[in-house]
Amino acid sequence: MDKKVNSDIKKWNDEWVNERIAFEIYNNIQLKGSISKAIVAQCFSEILEEYSDQNDLKEKLISDSNFKYIIDAITYATSGELEKEASDD
Repeated sequence: MDKKVNSDIKKWNDEWVNERIAFEIYNNIQLKGSISKAIVAQCFSEILEEYSDQNDLKEKLISDSNFKYIIDAITYATSGELEKEASDD
């Protein structure tokens, strides 16, 4: 499976912009039920943990309208702690 994933990612990076890659992953994998939202969230969290400047990452995610849905979901799941922390900075 890893070999296919790596092959697909290389092909996509050579041919498509990031937005198209995201659409293809979401449309062809997520919506067709091949992978659960929980697994996607877990993988995304691992990627986020690798980011060297966590405060910078937090500000980028909160201020980017493309992440509004996920930021709202995190805020809801954490009883608004994310929003409160962001406003305390």
